[in-house]
This record gives sequence, C-alpha cells and structure tokens, in this order.
Amino acid sequence: MHTVRAVSANLAFLILRDRDGLAQVVIEDPEEIKKLDGCLMGTILTATGTVAEMPKGKFRFEIQKSSVNVFRKIIYPSPIDISKDEIHADGETIHDNKVVVLRHPRYMKTFKIAALAEKTMRKFFDENDFTQINTPKLIGFPTE
Repeated sequence: MHTVRAVSANLAFLILRDRDGLAQVVIEDPEEIKKLDGCLMGTILTATGTVAEMPKGKFRFEIQKSSVNVFRKIIYPSPIDISKDEIHADGETIHDNKVVVLRHPRYMKTFKIAALAEKTMRKFFDENDFTQINTPKLIGFPTE
C-alpha cells in the first residue's frame, strides 16, 4: 500500500505500489474500508475488483467495486514518507533508510535505467560472441 484516503465511511481511495508503479483502487463498501483502519504505508495487501479506464485521471486505469485482503499490516510509521513527490529528509536519514527510499518512484527510476543499460550491453555482447571473464581482484588491504 502506498497511501489511503478515506473520503467518507462509504468512499476511500487506495493507492497501491508495486514494481511497475502506482494504481488507484476505489472502495465503496464500509466493511472493506474498515479493513484499512490503522494500516500505514507498506502494508501488504491485495485488491480485487473491476478495472476501468480513466483517461482524464492521474492514473490511466483504476480498480472499482473493490474488495481488499490485508496480509501484513504495517502499524509503525516509516522514517521517510515516500508517498509524496519529493522526499524531504536530510542526507543522513536518507542514507540510513535506503531500503525505504529506493521504493520511491523517482529513486527507483535510476535503478531501472541502469538495469536497462546493463541488459542492452549484455545483449550486444552475447550477440557478438563476447566471452565474459571474471578475474580475481588482488588488493593490498582487506575489504570491509
């Protein structure tokens, strides 16, 4: 779960995050909304419903008439809020919480670009019969 915004007892907007990005889920059943009480960012859940195209919305598609199943409820707040467009934290906090920071869509893009570049290079090398050689690294001091 990325964020949840309960507009009323009968309407909530849930933003889900996975490795492909963000998706909006519309929940209109009060019992389903109650399942999200106390859930914080990072809660692991599934949502089922009807997929509808939303050409004018922030998300191209949304899941409507939804039900949710909470697998792992997060009850302690994250030291860094990755649900915002920008991360507002000092360098030390970002460094100490890198596992959380890397889930932010902007930080994740860096790694997706690097993975694509490596994949493209690997494909070129494979198609041109290059042989990968992994040599031992001899250094004059112990590593950390």
